[in-house]
Amino acid sequence: TAWLFFYITLLAVTVMLGMGWLEGLALALLDLAVCGFIISYDLLYSRTQADEAESRRLLVDLQTAHAKLQEYAAQAEELAAARERNRLARELHDSVSQAIFSITLTSQSARLLLDREPARVPEQLDRLETMTERTLAQLRSLIAQLRPPQNP
Repeated sequence: TAWLFFYITLLAVTVMLGMGWLEGLALALLDLAVCGFIISYDLLYSRTQADEAESRRLLVDLQTAHAKLQEYAAQAEELAAARERNRLARELHDSVSQAIFSITLTSQSARLLLDREPARVPEQLDRLETMTERTLAQLRSLIAQLRPPQNP
């Protein structure tokens, strides 16, 4: 910009000497206004270019952050599914497997009672039926929890 002011000053002096003081000053002021417009346009254009570059950089940053967020969401979903599987496995182990073990013991005791005390066998069979129904209900409940919710 210093060279531009030097040029304008030199041009103004030359025009004033060649055309007269008043007319030269008017022309020099017009030249100064045109140069001011050109300088302001150049500054505005440079700022626009810098803003566009910043916008592109921010867009890339935003896209990167979005990709990371999607990755984190997928990991969170996988973690939630793993936690649910672990919970169901614990529940299966804690409730259903123990119930099946009890059913097995009760059926073995019914078999032993068949030879020794046949009158008590119906009581054991009723007990087996009740235990089996409860265990089946627990299994159905756990299976229902495994199914994804249905949208109406």
